[in-house]
Amino acid sequence: MSSPCLPVEIYIEILKVLPTSKSDPAEHTLLSCLQASSVTRTAALCSVCWKTPYDVRYTHCVCENEKKRKEASGGDWRLMYIERRRLDRRALRLLDEIREERSGRHERVRCFTQYSFDVWDALKLESELNVPNYFGGLSEGPLPVNVPADALPRRYWAQAVLGVISRHSTLKRLAQVFTSPEGKNTSFEEALGALSSFFDVSPKEVTLQLDEIYAQCLETLSAENVPLSPGEPGYDFWFLCTQIRHSIHQLGFRLADGPQFYSVMNQFPHHFLSPGHRETIPMSLVYVYVAIARRLGINASPANFPGVVQVHIQPPDPREEPRLLDMRGTDEPVIFRYCGSSYGAAHSPASDEATRAATPDKMLTRAYNNIIMFMRYERVYAGGMSLPWSSEAHEAAFYATSCLMMLEAPNPQFMPSLPSSKPLDAVAVLQDVMAPALPPITRATVSGYCYSVMEEHEESAKNVSLRSAFPHVKYFVGLVMKHAICRAGEHLARFPI
Repeated sequence: MSSPCLPVEIYIEILKVLPTSKSDPAEHTLLSCLQASSVTRTAALCSVCWKTPYDVRYTHCVCENEKKRKEASGGDWRLMYIERRRLDRRALRLLDEIREERSGRHERVRCFTQYSFDVWDALKLESELNVPNYFGGLSEGPLPVNVPADALPRRYWAQAVLGVISRHSTLKRLAQVFTSPEGKNTSFEEALGALSSFFDVSPKEVTLQLDEIYAQCLETLSAENVPLSPGEPGYDFWFLCTQIRHSIHQLGFRLADGPQFYSVMNQFPHHFLSPGHRETIPMSLVYVYVAIARRLGINASPANFPGVVQVHIQPPDPREEPRLLDMRGTDEPVIFRYCGSSYGAAHSPASDEATRAATPDKMLTRAYNNIIMFMRYERVYAGGMSLPWSSEAHEAAFYATSCLMMLEAPNPQFMPSLPSSKPLDAVAVLQDVMAPALPPITRATVSGYCYSVMEEHEESAKNVSLRSAFPHVKYFVGLVMKHAICRAGEHLARFPI
């Protein structure tokens, strides 16, 4: 009698293409196969079956740690998956301690800066837990069922820890941009993308957004038969540069007008890269162009041009001069020596730096000046124009601005503006990352401030504030009571209570 099971090879091919997503991981199917029979267990133990579930679940990692995991497991995706899941469980247990125990939170969150992006994906899932039906506006799609009773606090603290991990990493990079020669090698994409960390967004998430936009631009360029490499027939470098701008415009990226131009969120990549928010300022349009062009092998950079940020394009032929590209319209790239006639009084001959590829510190300085101006505009004018603005967004934006200003200033005389929405940043971010990058005098001041914040939180955790000055209250408001002897007359029984 023949076996009812298919050959192992067929099961392996089926499991390799098993549909998977973060909301519906294939690991459940693979675990069931491990228990079903010896044949399906043999197939589910195959490393290649775990590659797709691993890639879908884990989009973030610490590169050095990932390399060690691959070496330790011999490249076995199943063993790597198991190791990451163990790490996830340790991180979630630590997160529960932060949520449940008020004292010691700042020391515990330091452990997450060591885990870093290795636990990002687990925390991200925790921050997106379904909420009860009466908070249905926080969830997309149908109303959830079987929601954890503690979903809201779990979401809150997971989001807070995500922000700490992201800012701990990006502030190190930003500190290098302003304080060390190695920081000059930071790309414009990395430098400006780091600003989104102040909204609890990781650099990898911004990169994934840009990768998606790049893929869409490639589709547009291919559909219009634009040669992309010098080896293709009809290749024209400058024509390709203008077509890249055209493909970006087709995706909805264009110059904002009216009050929308002054939205403070126009300076944060995770926002203006999202569909529906792509009408933005010139610097953000240049950011998108530079990211797409560099993925195509074109040496594009921002130019810190007076008035409007331009794209600086260095052609592959060293005999050709670099040119500037304006992202606002459809003008051809301009050779530097024609900038005066093309832009009129906007170009200052004394400011030769304005027509060169800008360094990341110059663009970050311009970015935080934009943020300050936009915040002032929204606060002063938005109320009269009935324009929405978020105080929480302004707090996060000003937090970013204060950190950048402190890193840039040779001897800053102010403190970082730590918002209440970032309750775990004082030690793990400001004390451990920001303070060491500052001059000695300012470093001591910032360290003292961070220590006082931590002490205040610890003292608050020890004190129990009673809502009443009467400690012997027996009953609470709303308690249903039944009298031993009803003193009400029978005539009151007709009236409902």
